Amino acid sequence: GREIFTYLDAYQLMNDGAFIQDPLEDDVILSQPFLVRELVALPRQVEDELRNIWRFGVEIIFDQNVALTPDLIPYQIVEQNLRDPETGLRKNQFFIQVMIPNAEKIREVPGFRTLEYLQHVEVVTDVEHQQRIFLKAQINPQIFELPPFVEVTSNNSIVVNFFSVTDQSVTRRQQFLDSRIPIAGLQSAFFSYPQETEFERYYLQAVEQIRSAQRQSNLHLKIETYLNALDSLHESALQAQNDQEIAQALLQRDTLLKTLPDLIISNTQRKILESTQMEQDSIQMEETRRQLLSHLDRAADFAPQRDQQQKIASLRNILR
Repeated sequence: GREIFTYLDAYQLMNDGAFIQDPLEDDVILSQPFLVRELVALPRQVEDELRNIWRFGVEIIFDQNVALTPDLIPYQIVEQNLRDPETGLRKNQFFIQVMIPNAEKIREVPGFRTLEYLQHVEVVTDVEHQQRIFLKAQINPQIFELPPFVEVTSNNSIVVNFFSVTDQSVTRRQQFLDSRIPIAGLQSAFFSYPQETEFERYYLQAVEQIRSAQRQSNLHLKIETYLNALDSLHESALQAQNDQEIAQALLQRDTLLKTLPDLIISNTQRKILESTQMEQDSIQMEETRRQLLSHLDRAADFAPQRDQQQKIASLRNILR
């Protein structure tokens, strides 16, 4: 005959833990929710100077270490028809919601009225799911070009980074996302060759040089590193085996060439001014002069604007 499994039987088995699976060795067991303590605004700073991308963010501070990974913290854009508090009229408004699981807001946490292009930034409780919160902000979807980037820190916090693009013609969503792939992952992301080719070797070298330059605070050394990256990109284009590889190298090269002339002009002007105000060793001065002239020669080859060419010619005359 058929065995009947009653609700009472199920309840008893549940109380006895019969339906609980033993955790695996690497499983993270979240026994207590993370309690929100504070929101901190992170100021605007350069993320990628070549593409004129700026980063700002919100740090959500909790009462304990956040045992989550960024892939468990998704975001969504929602549209709501709400009444405008200033005009009283109803209109469609867009909000970004970054969902944080296993978290609670049990007290008032001050937010921000405005933060760059975000408005009414706050932490709200998910009304449908207990122990889940949203970092919520009103946005204009027309200027929301790049997705947020979530980081889980070791300081009991989650950082949600937002991005603003000054020059929309330089970058697009996928191009920027590809640029955030770690160096070790670039080969598998762009190529499918079983062994590293000469093109890959030079291209990855250029990518590393560009990232190194962006971390460099000394403008003179930054330019030197960018110029080295240009040379690596030139070599990678020569070693390319198909049109896709050539296009990849030329795209990165063109991005560099748009930025370098103004950087070189600015650095040369600053160095000339410093030389008139500070005493320097004659050998060091000659070496600096030689480097600056070399930079100007490179800039003259790819500076597209007439005023840039005029400034380069004027600076050359001063240094000679």
